[in-house]
Amino acid sequence: MDFKNKKIKILLVRHGKDVPLRVGGWSDSTLSVLGKEEAKKLGETIKKLNFKFDEIVSSDLPRAKETSEILASELGLPVSYDAEFREINNGDLKNLSKEQTKEKYPGLYFFTLKYDECYPNGESPAQFFSRVTTGFENFVNKYNDKTVILVTHKGVIDILMTILYKRQWSNKAMPIMHIGCGESILIDIIDDDIYINDINEL
Repeated sequence: MDFKNKKIKILLVRHGKDVPLRVGGWSDSTLSVLGKEEAKKLGETIKKLNFKFDEIVSSDLPRAKETSEILASELGLPVSYDAEFREINNGDLKNLSKEQTKEKYPGLYFFTLKYDECYPNGESPAQFFSRVTTGFENFVNKYNDKTVILVTHKGVIDILMTILYKRQWSNKAMPIMHIGCGESILIDIIDDDIYINDINEL
């Protein structure tokens, strides 16, 4: 992805811990008590940065929406939702418990999918990568010269890291960087120069 003539500051946030009853993907899982605490604590940490954020952009899945709403309340910022930043569409596995998934789809996991193999009635890793890449390109163009918080999911963050580090992404590869639930990193994109920092070290 070409970032020429772009200048944007992004606080990239992984949603807080969700209730561990269902597999991830497009599930309707909401934040757990811990997840809500993580989001509130993150909001307090962000306040101390003294950055002037313009907006929060969030995946529209419940666990990300809840996280962004807590941050918005803490920071007094508007929120908009973008489905391009959803986790992978796991189709018929959506809202199944881990036990139901093992029973109905034994051995089927994100990392076991072939690159062009779809979840039943869902996305393939290739389609997921294409969606997130297009979504991020549109995001950078829209918010050029702005400072934005982006709340999303582990799978999306893994793809974004490969884009920023100009690596090849695979659903079978180890992530470039681990960002835990309710954690964030600060990304500065300045005309194809990219700087990534842990906000706790700023």
